[in-house]
Amino acid sequence: MESEKALIIIVFLSLIGLAASQPNLPHRVYGEVSEFETGSPISGANVTFRNSSGNILATQNTTDNGFYDLNVQLKDSGQRFFLFVEGVNTSESLSFSRGRSEALDCRLNSSSSCVENQDSDDTDQEEDNQNQIPGSKR
Repeated sequence: MESEKALIIIVFLSLIGLAASQPNLPHRVYGEVSEFETGSPISGANVTFRNSSGNILATQNTTDNGFYDLNVQLKDSGQRFFLFVEGVNTSESLSFSRGRSEALDCRLNSSSSCVENQDSDDTDQEEDNQNQIPGSKR
């Protein structure tokens, strides 16, 4: 009987330790970068996500098919992060959510602005203005 109690306590404490040691899951963002006029994928375009201080969180060049797939890691859910393509702020911002996976396609016009996307979180203009990265083009 005493050994059963000890075993139950050990199992319980092990489960608590396992739950506490779960890694912080990233927020996955993937999609395609393409030309606005033709819809053709842009190969080798540099896609970067930055935090509100302008620090790089994740970066990658698109594949031959214009595809990118990045994991963003932030400390707290709800923090905003921003999409840059070829060094230009696309005015797209996302809200960090641990373990989330979402698509964000970007069609670039001649001024390197992201003019179309799909499946991204809509944000209101006031929130975007509050979270604008200092010194970035918007």
